[in-house]
Amino acid sequence: MPLVECPECDHPVSDQASSCPHCGHPLAEDTKAGAPTPSTKTPSTYESVAATRGWITIVSGFLVTAGSLLPWRTATLAFLGTVNISGTEGDGMITLVLGIVIMLGGAVVVSQGSSTIGALTALAAGGLALWITYVSFQSTLTVVELVNSGGTGRASVGLGLWLVAIGSTGSIVGAGGSLEGSVKAKPTKS
Repeated sequence: MPLVECPECDHPVSDQASSCPHCGHPLAEDTKAGAPTPSTKTPSTYESVAATRGWITIVSGFLVTAGSLLPWRTATLAFLGTVNISGTEGDGMITLVLGIVIMLGGAVVVSQGSSTIGALTALAAGGLALWITYVSFQSTLTVVELVNSGGTGRASVGLGLWLVAIGSTGSIVGAGGSLEGSVKAKPTKS
């Protein structure tokens, strides 16, 4: 019983099988007969999933970038009125660059169907953006508590910091999933 490669996942399959036991792809009659598989093939399921997650990464990078430009702290003070402190007045410049890197990493994943380098780049940038967001949340919550307890006004976490938090978390999910898809899309041959 000779083995042939599945045209979808490249795993070895019996030439008598009607479908691949690994991915379920139906095997054509010419593949069963041992004919060589064509060199151009449709993207595998894993590559399609990786590309979809690449789009999630791009959108998440956009949220990080947009959030970096919006207010991270908002305070309404008795004699000063409303004061907004945007992300670009501090760590937001770093997250702005990281958001662009996340979008580029996602674009590489989408353009190639799967890309370990693109996914790893977006994953690292998303992790760093999330860490910066955590630190910024801690300092912002300290200021919010101080202003709110003093009775001189009201303060809150701004929309920008929330968007950076959501976007950096989404980039980790999207890039991590893309990384998983890119690894599965290229099975090792034994």
